[in-house]
Amino acid sequence: MIDFGASLWLWLLPPVWGAALVLHLYFRRKRQVVPFSDVGFFLRDEHHPAMRRKLRDWLKLLVRLLILTLPVLAMAQPRLTGMKLAAGDEPRRVIVLDDSFSMERKLPAGESAFDAARRLALSLADSFDDGETALVFTSDVPGVLPTRDRDKLREAIRAAKLRPRAATLGTALAGAAEQAGVTEIFLISDFQQSMLGKWEERRGLRIYALALRGRDDNLAVEVSGGAVLPPRAGVEQQLRVKAVNYSGRPAESRLEFRYGGRKAGERLLNLSPGESRELEFAFTPAPGLTSGSVTVEDGNVTQDNRAGFTFRAEAPLKIGLVRGEGQGADPFYFLRYALDPGNDGGRGVTLETLGTAELSSDRLREFGLVVVSGGAAHPALDAYVRGGGRLWQLPASAAKSAGNGKNAKFAGALAELNDVLQLDLVEWRSPAELVPLPGDAVLLALADGRPLLLERRDGEGRRYLGAFGLRNRSSNWPLLRSFPVAMAKLTDYMASGGAKPGLDKGAPVGAESNLASASGAELRRRLPGVRELQPGGDWKLELDELRRGSALAGWLLLAALLLWGVDSYLGKEAAR
Repeated sequence: MIDFGASLWLWLLPPVWGAALVLHLYFRRKRQVVPFSDVGFFLRDEHHPAMRRKLRDWLKLLVRLLILTLPVLAMAQPRLTGMKLAAGDEPRRVIVLDDSFSMERKLPAGESAFDAARRLALSLADSFDDGETALVFTSDVPGVLPTRDRDKLREAIRAAKLRPRAATLGTALAGAAEQAGVTEIFLISDFQQSMLGKWEERRGLRIYALALRGRDDNLAVEVSGGAVLPPRAGVEQQLRVKAVNYSGRPAESRLEFRYGGRKAGERLLNLSPGESRELEFAFTPAPGLTSGSVTVEDGNVTQDNRAGFTFRAEAPLKIGLVRGEGQGADPFYFLRYALDPGNDGGRGVTLETLGTAELSSDRLREFGLVVVSGGAAHPALDAYVRGGGRLWQLPASAAKSAGNGKNAKFAGALAELNDVLQLDLVEWRSPAELVPLPGDAVLLALADGRPLLLERRDGEGRRYLGAFGLRNRSSNWPLLRSFPVAMAKLTDYMASGGAKPGLDKGAPVGAESNLASASGAELRRRLPGVRELQPGGDWKLELDELRRGSALAGWLLLAALLLWGVDSYLGKEAAR
């Protein structure tokens, strides 16, 4: 629609049109009679010059009417406006407040973007003197439904806090637009590029953006992983962390590692633009659950400056080894070397050989896991398992086999080991034939489906039935570098009954650490129909101008000037 700011000027149009018609008729070129001896000397004109002259006269009249009309219309201050409310309707507005972590960025004035956003939201709420207003956050925190209660709206704005997870701005706009009767949406954000999302323009809906663009330099840190060996109390562990410089300039900072409530390490950082670097910190866990953190110094956005973690360490594992009758070479030789190469318990595991005479219930309860070789059987072992013990049964040497095999894979809770172990290099030589019972879990199987390791519940405990021995005559696995890691993981899994002690990196902060803000052109492209206001200037006056619509006076005067040139051209053509 078109509105006129000074519509009284429109009354000048009839007199102007009348004057234009009089002047046109007065200055119109009159027909002249020229005496000549004989018209036979003239060729017949097939182009009807009289008709062309009439058309040119009417065109000149139209152009002159427009030349005089357009300046009058310009003085009437016309504006192109959007949808008008019906009579009796009241405006309904929605304030969308970005409460994502990136809003902690510092503005040139020194305050955070979120503090400035709350101040702008309060100013908006105070400027609305009619209709209802709603408040929507980009996070999943409930906002305020459309209300006339300005005090309720102000209280919600003042109580707003930064949140770890937020939806994209496009999603937030879609949620705000779904409210019935909404006519205006005010979006207050830093317009982080990674959080823009998608939005389709809706007719009849005015969206105003107040962009709070500030510093985009940012350092972030995260816990990337830990040691491969099972976590045991008293055994030194390695924590891997990654520090990233998301800014476009070099950054110097300090990385501090804390564990168990005290400082346990420090690193100095010098990162190039966009560089990420992995570092390691060593710590010795105590039994049970302990916590720690890694913090990088950064004065802009602090929410991603600290990465926390917890570490659950099991008490040192004691493994009992029971050897069957008639076995020559030590069946546990490679197992000893893999778990305790120094024979000092330095890796949190001690191994002790038990004779048949020592197999009593009291003695067996001292061990977290008992490994039995050569099909050894004893009533005390059965009682130990049914009472809650863990037993790994290796096959007898005369066990039935279906032939050699390759390409074994772990399954279930141990499937993650397939990525770190060299199982494709292992050649299984005549593994024993295992028959799973209902309820058994297959932990390791060959490519042809033959099981190599079964987990079976027995009373309160568990039996682990193996189809392979731990000497190199059963497979070449003991000679591979992956064998110590595999034995540590397997014995830890068996002793814990499938529980997962170790490192917990904790939940991510949920913020996008790259703080780059969208430019005005990108904002208009990604969020079409959004009109940007400048919070640093007189944005209220700019808002009033946008509400009134686009001014057309300048375009009308430019059109009048162009038509003046057209009239001059037509006059020259008529004079020829």
